[in-house]
Amino acid sequence: MALSSLPRKIARVLRRDGFFGTLQVIAKNLVHELHKHTPTGRAARNRVDPFDAKYGTDTWGQVEAGELNVDSEFYDLATRYEASWSGPFHRAMSSLALSFAELTFIDLGSGKGRTLLMASDYPFKRIVGVEFSQALCDIARNNVEIYRGEAQKTDAFEVVCDDATRFPLPDGPLLIYMYHPFGDQVMRRVIENIERSAAENPRPIRIVYMNPVHQGGYRDSKVLREVAEDPHFKVYQYVG
Repeated sequence: MALSSLPRKIARVLRRDGFFGTLQVIAKNLVHELHKHTPTGRAARNRVDPFDAKYGTDTWGQVEAGELNVDSEFYDLATRYEASWSGPFHRAMSSLALSFAELTFIDLGSGKGRTLLMASDYPFKRIVGVEFSQALCDIARNNVEIYRGEAQKTDAFEVVCDDATRFPLPDGPLLIYMYHPFGDQVMRRVIENIERSAAENPRPIRIVYMNPVHQGGYRDSKVLREVAEDPHFKVYQYVG
């Protein structure tokens, strides 16, 4: 991280997470930076991800929000890209007593598209990734083109470069997935968008919130109810 950009990055995190949240982020990043210079950390940086090695994809690693060239009012509130882990994802899917064939799966903040690829292990009617970084969208589109998984049950992919706070949710039953893609302010705007869409077109909607750091908007919602939880995720249902 360039020292000249440090004040701007701290200001961005303050806007996104508040004072105490910023202290937590600084502490976490300090530990992360120190770890990078340990033998284990150096080995991790040089690690070849087994998933990408197997399928020829590019989904691994982290991309800081400041590295993305994005034209959005919420640029300063974005979180970094980090691929979802397969274990918690499949555990979340297994916890849902749903008919996947009737559902459109939507990943808000889909990044390089790893979750879209994992979602294709289930017979979803359609799989949609929504990402506001054009660079990450381009990578994700390439990944869904080349991916051929042995457990794959659908290739009905779509990657949309759009703002999740304004994205027009499709008709029909939805399973919305998020892996800690936003700070609290943006998350609340995303929840408002979901609530507005559901009010205009009532339909079954479930939300899987992985690494649920910002839950305030869900607790404040009058139409989203928590129906399941795990150490790694929470599941909400539209009950309006």
